Amino acid sequence: MEVKTSLLDNMIGVGDMVLLEPLNEDSFIENLRNRFDHNEIYTYIGSVVISMNPYRSLPIYTPQKVEEYRNRNFYELSPHIYALADEAYRSLRDQDKDQCILITGESGAGKTEASKLVMSYVAAVCGKGQEVNKVKEQLLQSNPVLEAFGNAKTMRNDNSSRFGKYMDIEFDFKGDPLGGVISNYLLEKSRVCKQPRGERNFHIFYQLLSGASDDTLMKLKLDRDFSKYNYLSLDSANVNGLDDAASFRTVRNAMQIVGFMEAEVQSVLELVAAVLKLGNIEFKPESRINGFDESRVKDKNDLKEMCELLGIEQSVLERAFSYRTVEAKMEKMSTTLNVAQAYYARDALAKNLYSRLFSWLVTRINESIKAQAKTRHKVMGVLDIYGFEIFEDNSFEQFIINYCNEKLQQIFIELTLREEQEEYIREDIEWTNIEYFNNAVICDLIENNQNGILAMLDEECLRPGTVTDDTFLDKLNTICAEHQHFESRLSKNSKFLTDHSLPHSCFRIQHYAGKVLYRVEGFVDKNNDLLYRDLSQAMYKATHSLMRQLFPEGNPAKVNLKRPPTAGFQFKASVGVLMKNLQTKNPNYIRCIKPNDKKVAHIFTDSLVCHQVRYLGLMENVRVRRAGYAFRQPYESCLERYKMLCKKTWPQWRGPTRDGVEVLLTDCSVPSEEFAYGRSKIFIRNPRTLFTLEERRRACLEDLATLIQKIYRGWKSRTHFLLLKKSQVVVAAWYRRYAQQNKYQKIKSATLVMQSFIRGWKARNILRQLKYEKRCKEAVTTIAAYWHGTQVRREYRKFFRANAGKKIYDFTIQRIMQKYFLGLKTTTMSPMDNTWPTQPYGFLEGAHTELRRIFHLWRCKKYRGQFTEEKKSVYEEKLEASEIFKDKKALYPSSVSQPFKGDYLEIQKNPKYQKLNGAVEEKVLLADLVNKINRANGKGSPRLFLLTKSNFVLADQKTGQVKASVPLPDLASVSVSTQSDGFFALKLKEGSASASKGDFLLSSEHLIEIITKLHRIGTTAADRDQINIDISDEFLVQFKQDKIVAVAARNLQHAQEFAKKHNIPRAYGSYEELAKDSDIDVVYVGTIHSHHLSTGKLFLTSHKNVLIEKPLAMNLREVLELTNTAKENDVFLMEAIWTRFFPVSVEVGRLLGQGEVGEVQMVRADLGAPLTHIPRLTHRELGGGALLDLGIYCLQFVFMVFNGERPESIQATGYCIDTGVDGTVVLVLKFSGNRMAVCTCSITMMLTNDAVISGTKGTIKVPNHMWCPTSLEVNGEVTQYPLPEPSLPLNFIHSTGLRYEAEEVRQCLLKELKESSGMPWAHSHLLAEVMDEARRQVGVTYNQDNI
Repeated sequence: MEVKTSLLDNMIGVGDMVLLEPLNEDSFIENLRNRFDHNEIYTYIGSVVISMNPYRSLPIYTPQKVEEYRNRNFYELSPHIYALADEAYRSLRDQDKDQCILITGESGAGKTEASKLVMSYVAAVCGKGQEVNKVKEQLLQSNPVLEAFGNAKTMRNDNSSRFGKYMDIEFDFKGDPLGGVISNYLLEKSRVCKQPRGERNFHIFYQLLSGASDDTLMKLKLDRDFSKYNYLSLDSANVNGLDDAASFRTVRNAMQIVGFMEAEVQSVLELVAAVLKLGNIEFKPESRINGFDESRVKDKNDLKEMCELLGIEQSVLERAFSYRTVEAKMEKMSTTLNVAQAYYARDALAKNLYSRLFSWLVTRINESIKAQAKTRHKVMGVLDIYGFEIFEDNSFEQFIINYCNEKLQQIFIELTLREEQEEYIREDIEWTNIEYFNNAVICDLIENNQNGILAMLDEECLRPGTVTDDTFLDKLNTICAEHQHFESRLSKNSKFLTDHSLPHSCFRIQHYAGKVLYRVEGFVDKNNDLLYRDLSQAMYKATHSLMRQLFPEGNPAKVNLKRPPTAGFQFKASVGVLMKNLQTKNPNYIRCIKPNDKKVAHIFTDSLVCHQVRYLGLMENVRVRRAGYAFRQPYESCLERYKMLCKKTWPQWRGPTRDGVEVLLTDCSVPSEEFAYGRSKIFIRNPRTLFTLEERRRACLEDLATLIQKIYRGWKSRTHFLLLKKSQVVVAAWYRRYAQQNKYQKIKSATLVMQSFIRGWKARNILRQLKYEKRCKEAVTTIAAYWHGTQVRREYRKFFRANAGKKIYDFTIQRIMQKYFLGLKTTTMSPMDNTWPTQPYGFLEGAHTELRRIFHLWRCKKYRGQFTEEKKSVYEEKLEASEIFKDKKALYPSSVSQPFKGDYLEIQKNPKYQKLNGAVEEKVLLADLVNKINRANGKGSPRLFLLTKSNFVLADQKTGQVKASVPLPDLASVSVSTQSDGFFALKLKEGSASASKGDFLLSSEHLIEIITKLHRIGTTAADRDQINIDISDEFLVQFKQDKIVAVAARNLQHAQEFAKKHNIPRAYGSYEELAKDSDIDVVYVGTIHSHHLSTGKLFLTSHKNVLIEKPLAMNLREVLELTNTAKENDVFLMEAIWTRFFPVSVEVGRLLGQGEVGEVQMVRADLGAPLTHIPRLTHRELGGGALLDLGIYCLQFVFMVFNGERPESIQATGYCIDTGVDGTVVLVLKFSGNRMAVCTCSITMMLTNDAVISGTKGTIKVPNHMWCPTSLEVNGEVTQYPLPEPSLPLNFIHSTGLRYEAEEVRQCLLKELKESSGMPWAHSHLLAEVMDEARRQVGVTYNQDNI
C-alpha cells in the first residue's frame, strides 16, 4: 500500500504562508526565521516559492531528492524548488501549456543559483539519449560562459549578475529538450571602466590573468599582475572562495561543449585583452597654435600592443583619440579632443567593445543551442533578472533596473489575481473583488510616451542646444511636480522645499518597494551612450575576425547620419517584448531573499528580511491568496488524509469522493461558512479550521497506532505459540522415526548373518562334490593313455631300431630351416637398412652370408627401378659428393640428408633477375647466394653465384649486375677446410685472363653441392682438365696485386712533399681527385678537424672503405649519419685512435677483473679538455648507484636514444684482457619495459681529474694527470709506474655497428688484439661476452627489439 504524504506532515513552522495564523508582518518574519534556523530555506505562498539564501551547501539537491520530487503533487512533500520545477515541467509536458519561471529578488539573494537548480532538475527528469544529453549539456554549460562575462563581485554578492537573462528552453511533444534561446538585458557596461570601492570588474578579466597559461598570456601580451591594469580594482582583486584559475578552465571547457571553435575562443580572449590594454592608454595635453589643447597618447606601447591584437593601424586609432569628425548633411568638420574628451572616448570605446562582445557571445550561444526542427515547440522560460536595488548612490542603471522590477511586480499581481479568479470560476466558486495596491501609476510615471520620465529624458537628449543633467531635472520638476509618487526639492510642490534628506541634484520616486533617491548626474550621457563615429570606423578597419560584426556602423559605405536609439528607449522596448512574452505563458514564481548582508551562514537579520518582504510584496501576495479561501485540496487527497475522523468513511469509502468529504465534514461538525464545495476541490476559508482537522487527525492516528500495536502483539504471540506447537510435533515425529530405524537395522543385520552362514555351508558341500568328480575323470584319462601307449609300443617295436633315427633327424632339420626362413620375413626393403637376423646355427654360416648379399642386391634393384632420370642424376651427384668429402670434411654428414636443388634463387621465374638471366647464355646448373670475402678488410659481401657448363658468374645481389665471369678452363683448383665452415677458395690458373683479379674467397651454405657440381663438370668435359679439390686446414689464396698508397691534401705542394718524404707513389691536391681514383680501396682520414663529416661522406659515396681517426671529435649524430652512408654504399666505416700501453690501466683491469674491490658500487670520472663539447651527465642520479661527472661517449649515446629516461638500475663490472691493456668498466643499464643497454668505457684514458672506483671491499683511485697516469692508489697505498712509449696500432681496426657471426673472424680479431701493443678505446669484439654476462647478472632476455 502506498503511503500518502502531505505538506502538513512534520511541518516546521508553517510550510505555506497562506495557512499562517495570525497573519501579520511579525508572524510572517518569525515563521521565515524559524524555518531558516532548521535549514528549511523554502516556504510556499500558494504556488509561489520563497527561497532564503543559506550561504552554504545543503544536502537537499542530491539525485535522490530529484527522484523524490519527480511526478509528485505540488503540496505532497515539504516545500522545495524542485516541486515548482516539477509542476511546471509536467504542466508543459502533459497539458501542453507553455511555462515561465520568474525569479526575482535583490542582488545576493540567490537568483542565479535558483535558475541553475531549475535547469538542472529539468535536465535530470526529461528524456535520455545521446542527442538529448548533448542538448542538455549545452544548455547547462551556457551558464558558466555567461557568468564569466556578465557577473562580477559586488558588495552584496560575490557572483552578482550584472545583466538580465531570459532563457526559453524548447521541448518536443515527449518533453525532451530540443534547444533554447537566450535574451540578455542591460549589461552594466559602466563597470568595465569604473567599479565602486570593494567591488570587482567582470570575472573574465581576473580568470584570464589567473588561469591562462604563460604561452597564452604571451600571445595576448598580458601579465599576471592585476596592478598593471587601470580597469581592475586592486582592493577586491582576490575573493575568498573564488578560484579564478579553476573557473577559467571551467569556462574554456564550457565554451568547447557549447560549440565554440578554438579560433573563436582565441578571438574572444584577444578582445578581452584589448579592453585591458585600452584602459592603460593615458593622454597628455598638447597646445596648438589656435590656443586650444589637443590630446596626445603618453606612452604608445599599450596602444601598439592593442592595435596588434585587433589588427588596426596604430596611426588610425591614435588619430581617433585626438580628433572627432562631425557630419551634417553634406558637410564634414573635424574638431580636436581635449584630454577629458579623449578619456571619455577611450572609456566609451571600452564599454561598447565589451558590451558588443557580450551580445555576440549570447548570439553565438543561441546559434549552438537553438532547436533544429521547424515544428511547433513547447516552451519553458526562465527569467533571472536583477532584483530591486536601493543603494546610497543610485544612478541611471538603478533607475532602469527598478523600472523593470515595477513591470514584473505589475504582471505578478495581474497574473496572480487572474489565476485565482480562473480557479474560482473553474471550480464554480463565487468570486469577490480583492483590494490591492496597483503599481500601474508608478509604471505610467516612468514609461508614459508623453510625460513619462524616460520620454522626457529622450526628448532632452535629442534637443538641440546645451543639454545637461540639470536641464533634464528642471524638466522633471516642471512636468512631474504634482505626481503623487514623484518628489524633488526644486519642484513646484512646496512640501519638499524644506526636506533636507532630498538633495538639490536628485529626485525621488516612491516605488512599490519603497522610496528610492536617484542622483541625476550622468543620466543624459548614459542614456545617449554615444560612441564617436571616428572610433567606430577605426574599429571597422581592423583585421580582427570579429570587429566588423561588432561595429557594422563603422562601414564607410553605409554611413547613417541618423542618431542611434537611446539606451532608455531600447530597454523600454525590450521590457515591453518581455512582458508580452510572459503574459502568453503560465507563470511560476520564485521570490529570493537574502538573510543578511555579511554573506555568511546562520545569520538572520530581521530588518533586512522585513525590507525585502515589503518590496517583494509578499504580504500582499498572501492577502490575495487568502482573500477568498485560504486552502484548497482535491477531494481524493482530502478524503484520503482525514477519512479516519469519521466511522462512515473509515477505513474505506465506497461512494463518490465528494459525497465522502461531505459526510466527513458533517460528522466533524465543521460550520458550513468555513468551507465551499468546488467541482473537484474542497475550499477551506480559515486556516484555523484546517489546523483543527490536523489536531483531530493527529489524535486519531495515536489511537490507531495503539490499536495496530495491540493487534500486532496478539498476532505475534499466536504466531509464536503455533510455531512452538508445530516444532514439538516435528521433533516427536523425527524421534519415532529414529527409534524405528534403529530397531529395523538390528533385525536386518541379524538376518544377514544367518543367511551368510547357511549359504557358506551349502557352497562348501557343492565344492567337495565337484572336486571328487574331477579326480575321477583325471584318473580314467591317465589309465586310458597308459594303456594306448602300451599297445602302440608293442605294435611298432619291431620297426623302431631300423628307421626311427633318420626320420627324427630329417624332421628336426626341416623344422629348424622353417623357423629360420620365417625369421627373415622381418627384414625391411630399405637399401639403407643394414640390419640382418643373427646366425642361429653354425652349419648355416655360408648360406646366411650369401642370402644377405643376394637379398640386398635384389632390394637395391627394386629401389633403383623406381628412379626417374633426373633423380638418378641427383643420386649420382650425391655419390660423387660422398667420394670427395666423406671422412674428409666435417660439414659433409649434415649435407647428406639435404637434396641438391641447383637453382636456389628460381632465376628463371624471378623477374628481379630477368636481366641477369639474359646475360647468361647457357643453362644455369646452379644459382645460389654466397658471401664474397673482401680482399681489403675481410668482410663478406653478398653475391649471386651462377654456374653453367662453361663458366661461373658473380653478380650483385641488389642490381643483378655481373661483377665477374670466369671461364671454367681458367679455374685451377678449389680449396676448402676440413672444418664445418662454408668457406671455399676458387684458385685461378696463373697467366689466364681472369688471374689478374686474384683468387676468389667465398662462403656458402651449400658448399658441398657447389664443389660437387664443379667437379662433375670437369669430369664430364673432354676438352679440359679435371678440377682439383684440395681439402686442407691451410691453403693459400692469391689476391689482387699490392695495395696502392696515395696521399691527398688541400695543398698539392704539401701533399707532394709528404709523398716524397714517406716514399708514397701518388699525391693529390684535393680529396675529390683522390675519390676518383678507382685503384684506391681504403682511405685513412687522419687528424681531428672540422671536415670529418663532409670528407667521410665524399669517400663513402665513392664506394671506398674509410678509416677515420678519433671519430669521438665529431657530434654523435654525425657518426650515425656516416655509419648509415657506409651501409647504403656497401662499404666499411672503421675507427682507429691513438692508444698507449698503460701499466696503470693493466693493474686497474686486473683488480676489477679478479674482484679485488668487490662489487663496484660507484664510478666517478671526468673526461679531459679535448672532449668538453660532449654534454656531460653531471650529478645525474641513477637507480642502483650514483654516476658523477661520467663523460662516456657510449653512455651519452644511450641517453640520447632513451630520451633521457631514468634507468631502473645500473650495474658496473670490471673487465681485463690477459695480455694487460686498458682497464675497462662494463655498465649494464636496465630500463622499464624489459629494455637494457650495455656500455663499455676506459677508466684511465684522457682523465684530467681523479678517477675513483668504489666497491664493497675497497677503493681504487687514479690521481690527476694530463695524458697518461703514472701512479695508482689502492686502498690508500700508492704505486708508481714508468711512462711507456706511444704507438699507433693501425693494424687493428674497430668496426662500428658491425656483427661478426663467423667464429673464424672472431678468433682472428682476438689474435690480432693479443699481438697489438695497444688497445682501442671501446671493445666491440667483447660485446657478445659482455651481453651474455649482463643477461646472467640482470636477468634480462635481450633481442633486436630491446637492445
